[in-house]
Amino acid sequence: MALAVGVALVAVRSSARTLPLFESTLEKSSQLAVRWIVVLVFALVLLASELGLDLLLGGFAAGLITRQVLKAREIPAFDSKLAAVAFGVFIPFFFVVSGMQLDVDALFASPSGVVKLFVFFGLFLVVRGTPALVLYRGVLDRRGRLRLALFTSTQLPLVLAITTLAQDGGHMRSSTAASLVGAAVLSTLVYPLVALRLRDDRPSGVSVADDAGTRSPSDAVAT
Repeated sequence: MALAVGVALVAVRSSARTLPLFESTLEKSSQLAVRWIVVLVFALVLLASELGLDLLLGGFAAGLITRQVLKAREIPAFDSKLAAVAFGVFIPFFFVVSGMQLDVDALFASPSGVVKLFVFFGLFLVVRGTPALVLYRGVLDRRGRLRLALFTSTQLPLVLAITTLAQDGGHMRSSTAASLVGAAVLSTLVYPLVALRLRDDRPSGVSVADDAGTRSPSDAVAT
């Protein structure tokens, strides 16, 4: 707790005094700012692990410190570089490791595991898709709300984290965890494809009423 308070005080006090070296190397081969955040993330995650804290706390602290160190005009360029590193290296590595940990034998060991997979697959749509259908009634049309519901029903990172922690703590059976992860994988594969199939091909800004008003009665009847 003392270390957290000390880091917070240093970050706040130094918010007006950034490091010019970060800005001068953003477009050079040294990429000091990117190397700084990578080293800081690993260091704080290791510290959080040694202290028995959540690993996500270390990553959050690294982002908070870096945000205080960088200048406002440096943030957009740094965000693009960090996104490239995250989506190009760390996130694929995370999914590869998670896929290797999927217990396929436990999933297909009994019919109940397969049944739970499809039940969880449907529950993702109900739990995460229904709020989108209800909350955006006055903003989007029915097709738009359905597409949004399908996109928001995808699940994988949170499911992987929860099942991993639950299994390590002995609170979830391997078959249930495998069913949850399998359903999450299916959600990321199926729901976005279905949502894209529902895409409206009319030009943006043209509503159904406007489209109908520009056609002749014979065209409307033929349609």
